[in-house]
Amino acid sequence: MKPLFVSYTQSDLHWAQWVVWQLEAAGYSVRYQHRDFRSGGNFVTAMNQAILDAPATVALLSPAYQDSKHCEAEWSSALAGDTTNAAGRLIPVRVVDCVPKGLLGPLAYIDLVGTEDADAAQRLLAGVAASPAVQAAMGGPPLPVRPRRGPPLFPPQRVQRLATRLAVSGAGGMAVAVGVSQFLRRVMPLRMEGDDAAPWTAAGLCGLVAAAMVYGLWGWLAARRQAAASAAGQAS
Repeated sequence: MKPLFVSYTQSDLHWAQWVVWQLEAAGYSVRYQHRDFRSGGNFVTAMNQAILDAPATVALLSPAYQDSKHCEAEWSSALAGDTTNAAGRLIPVRVVDCVPKGLLGPLAYIDLVGTEDADAAQRLLAGVAASPAVQAAMGGPPLPVRPRRGPPLFPPQRVQRLATRLAVSGAGGMAVAVGVSQFLRRVMPLRMEGDDAAPWTAAGLCGLVAAAMVYGLWGWLAARRQAAASAAGQAS
């Protein structure tokens, strides 16, 4: 089977990476711009060839996607000669809350908005497998394969984790700043009560450094956990 083509806008790149990983884990061959279009190549030619070769185009619907003229050219190419999408060559997947417009309006789509990771993956794979174009190209169910890298975070979880990471880093930095200011208040009482802002500046800088260290340590630990999970999955 030739690769499925995943059409998306750059603001939805994290969704594209998640969708591609899920499809490849299920055994599908997939092509998308971020990974498969080489630097220095002819972008228009590569995009045209990818769409022509693909048995179906998976379009990640969002407000930004619908406003993009480049993305419009991609999904409309999949509907060329088949505006009702009877052949299933276009597989719309709603990843951000929006109302499909124009020719996309009447088409049924896979809805991932407001879903959890496991349910979203199940909906995605079931919807892709139901496409007549995919079924005709596969000649049978895909053979599961395991990608080399661990799965990317489900995009809503990515936002939640980033917010938590920032909150913890900020709290750590604040705690260090308060601690340093209290220390300086004890060892330099006269300067702390005067107009000299140096002790306060020192406390603030220490807090910023501490916040940066907590933020970096959090990311390093998360990367180690993901690498360990990926290694365990490959060994199983």
